[in-house]
Amino acid sequence: MPNIAEKSKVFGGKGVVLSFTRAPDVFLYRELIPGTKKYRYKVIDGANTLEAAIDKSLDAYNALRSEILEHAQEVAIRKAQHEIESNSSRRRARMITENMVRSKKVSIRKCLNNFLDEEQKKVDADLLKEKSLQNKAQGLKQLEKYLSYKGIEKTHQIDNNTFQEYITWRKAKKKTFWCLIGCSIGDFGTIFYFQNVNHSLSNFEVMSIAVINGILTSILLETLILLKQMNFISAIKTALGMSLISMVSMEVAMNLTDIFLTGGALLTWWVVPIMLIVGFITPLPYNYWRLKKYNISCH
Repeated sequence: MPNIAEKSKVFGGKGVVLSFTRAPDVFLYRELIPGTKKYRYKVIDGANTLEAAIDKSLDAYNALRSEILEHAQEVAIRKAQHEIESNSSRRRARMITENMVRSKKVSIRKCLNNFLDEEQKKVDADLLKEKSLQNKAQGLKQLEKYLSYKGIEKTHQIDNNTFQEYITWRKAKKKTFWCLIGCSIGDFGTIFYFQNVNHSLSNFEVMSIAVINGILTSILLETLILLKQMNFISAIKTALGMSLISMVSMEVAMNLTDIFLTGGALLTWWVVPIMLIVGFITPLPYNYWRLKKYNISCH
């Protein structure tokens, strides 16, 4: 702390007039800030001696009072502004929260449609290619099917665990689709053959042959696909390791559907799509479970 050159109490000891040795002709009024050990100061203008400073100390005291009042007003104003801003922020936060709550109850389909509408605007503005929009629409279609499979129809039903099984579900569908193609080639080919030749076999016998041929063509198709990744021996071993439960259930489901709808081992233009749909849906839950638990697929 600087050394004091001259000092004198004023106003009954409430304040002090003083100067420091580094500037002895500059006098200041000093008073203790209540409740602290700190001081506030005010330069006494026009005072070159201690006596003159004491005479002008009242002016310094009043000027200091004005500064204190102005400071208090500024603090009060800032506090009021902060309170207003805080209330405004709370109101905005409440509005955002309410909007979020409302938005969480929107249907999945509406959200997806709104997104695609916005993407279409980008296409119209040449900011996005039409092919990209089609790919997004296809992907969202698969996502909607997955959410429907999970029983989720509203956005508020989605949580952190909703999409943990999405990749597994997509993979199970893809593998089941390839299994369906392989099985249907042999199955439909067999039924079509016996449908166009004279034979004495029963429907059960034709269906049995169709199931066996369907499994064989499925294994053959998988072998041909795997030949792009490995040699023939490894490919055939991998193909033979496919799930017979999945293929047999698919085959049986398709053939029973055929018998139920046509009364025999017959292929018509309208029954084939139904057989394919039933054949796809029947093993899908098992394939999904098997892939999820053992990371093993039918194809």
